Amino acid sequence: MKKNIIPVLLSFCLIAPAFAKVGFIASDTSSTQNRGKEITVTSTDSETKARCKAEGFEQTSCSSGVLRLPCPYSGKYYKGCCDPKYNYTKPYCYEQDMIPSSSSCLGFYYCIDKDQPGDGG
Repeated sequence: MKKNIIPVLLSFCLIAPAFAKVGFIASDTSSTQNRGKEITVTSTDSETKARCKAEGFEQTSCSSGVLRLPCPYSGKYYKGCCDPKYNYTKPYCYEQDMIPSSSSCLGFYYCIDKDQPGDGG
């Protein structure tokens, strides 16, 4: 009977779904009272704003276009404002069998039909 149970258990291990959860515990090593305890690190709005501005993300609104490239620390700040026609990346234009415009805004282009003369305007 024991010989039959082992293959069954092994086969169950092979077909059973595996689940894993990864978590991190941050600790404040500057204080012995917090060592090894879970803490939450938060930034104030002024710290977040300063980080974004230091990396060139200062735009918060765009009345005549589209906000482009959000700050990685806050969705309130952007790299800049672009004309809505600059809506695509170069690879996207090529995938659509079109060519990207010669002008761009923050890495965004408009796509031009290959048969269209000039830059398409």
